[in-house]
Amino acid sequence: MGKAQTSILGVVIITGIVLALVSVTYIWGQPLIQKNVDRAHTNLVMDKMDEIDDAILYTSSTGSNSVVDLDLSTSTFVIDAPNNRIIYQTYSTVPIIASTTEVPINYYELATERESKTYNATWTTANNPALSGYETTTHHTNTTIGDVFYNVTIYQNSTSSAWELVCFWKAGTITQLLDCAEENQAVTKESTTIDVIGIETDGTGAYTLGAVVENKGVLGSEPSGIVSAKSVTLADKEKITFYLTYRAMISADNEEYSIILQCADNCVASNNNKKLVISRTNVLMTSTEVNTYIKLEVQ
Repeated sequence: MGKAQTSILGVVIITGIVLALVSVTYIWGQPLIQKNVDRAHTNLVMDKMDEIDDAILYTSSTGSNSVVDLDLSTSTFVIDAPNNRIIYQTYSTVPIIASTTEVPINYYELATERESKTYNATWTTANNPALSGYETTTHHTNTTIGDVFYNVTIYQNSTSSAWELVCFWKAGTITQLLDCAEENQAVTKESTTIDVIGIETDGTGAYTLGAVVENKGVLGSEPSGIVSAKSVTLADKEKITFYLTYRAMISADNEEYSIILQCADNCVASNNNKKLVISRTNVLMTSTEVNTYIKLEVQ
């Protein structure tokens, strides 16, 4: 092979290596760079939630107003007063928060959770209402839902012999569509959604998730404002939602301290730089409770 041919071959090889490196950079480098950018943005949002929490706690304790700057150029900010929380929604081109359900960020538990209940249906009877396709012998217990008495009955499928149906009913007949649910199904009673998450294979028990209840914290040793997040995949991006939710705190004297968020105007904002104005409007005290009312407004 001549010197000229060797030089040409060398150029071809080097060019191929360069093109390969460019291709690798395009395929792998861009997502890596973008992920770092998105992670930095997500960290800024989490830091902002901490800053808002600090400002609310400061105003709650001192009565002095606070102002927090908000960069909402790619985000949406919502003051969800009915649920005593702030929502900060943003987007990412790559996954950052690896959960489609809400998970805590600054503590080990959420501010609220679904109430879990276990029904021990050890009473066997053939006197409950008959359902088509199910055995007449059932397992039974009782409960109260919203202070209303209910029967809880577990039915066995006549064909498969599986204990697969849980019914919540008051008296008389059972309407299967409205009163009963299989595992991973739900019924609504007394304005409460009851999700059946498990049924014992022998029909002697059922497990449910019910009303949303507050995880009250310990005053002085646990945070009152819980930061949490979830992520949902859209067509070409991830929608990340952060929450800052306030819960009641219990003192050593068993007094309950609560920060109650209020918002009447300008409760939603997006696409611009804004300011969150925080003020204390009232403090109501009883022998067992101290409620501090915090007004929030985006300007």
